[in-house]
Amino acid sequence: NNTGIDIDNKTNQPSTPEPAITEPEILDSYQIPILMYHYIRDYNNPKDKIGVALSVSPENFRSQMTWLRDHHYQTVDLRYLDKPYLPAGEAGALSANPIILTFDDGFSDAYTTAFPILKEMNMTAVFYIIAGEVDAHNGYYANWGELNEMKDAGMSFGSHSLFHPDLTKVSDNRLSHEINESKRILEERLEIEIKDFCYPAGAYNDKVIDAVKKAGYQTATTTKPGTANENSDYHQLTRLRITNETDFNKILE
Repeated sequence: NNTGIDIDNKTNQPSTPEPAITEPEILDSYQIPILMYHYIRDYNNPKDKIGVALSVSPENFRSQMTWLRDHHYQTVDLRYLDKPYLPAGEAGALSANPIILTFDDGFSDAYTTAFPILKEMNMTAVFYIIAGEVDAHNGYYANWGELNEMKDAGMSFGSHSLFHPDLTKVSDNRLSHEINESKRILEERLEIEIKDFCYPAGAYNDKVIDAVKKAGYQTATTTKPGTANENSDYHQLTRLRITNETDFNKILE
């Protein structure tokens, strides 16, 4: 046929052209908040101020995720830093604001409480797992079956070491073991490549950074406050600590 129109041989009708797939434009500069969570639970023990400070109630967590959705934030993973782009918004929104949610430690409420809310709102997050504690302490931490279910639903994972020591105070052998063995175990049990690390208790120095890089991790997050951007050091990524009292209107607007 010389008409320039493709004809479907079976129906002898003009065939529908394949829609062009447009790649998102890569940004030269960007700002992306990385939010830091620990427990999602109702917890008000006056004798455990640290535990209280690390806890966000399920009700407040749901409200926070609703705020993100209503303000056109879209969750992405840490690979976003390699190819930063403006995510497409949902119907009616011109574009979305990228954001990364992180959860430290891999407590059981990551699975029982945070995960269902994230799934319901079509959001994803990065969970930093203490590899040696999985299945330990009578359900205090999430187990491998739960973590694999989360993985299958699109959640991402990183290492939070093997047993959560202060990595600046351990021997060279222990440092290497904590960083490398946790990666090996997580990769074996979750059957994915582990590219992201989170410094236990936010403690690190140049030696720890070098060990993390040598083990093959592409990123490492700290507990230092700040928003990631194109100038960020991938192995000293800053985050925004989220508490029960955090006002998203103040930290994100």
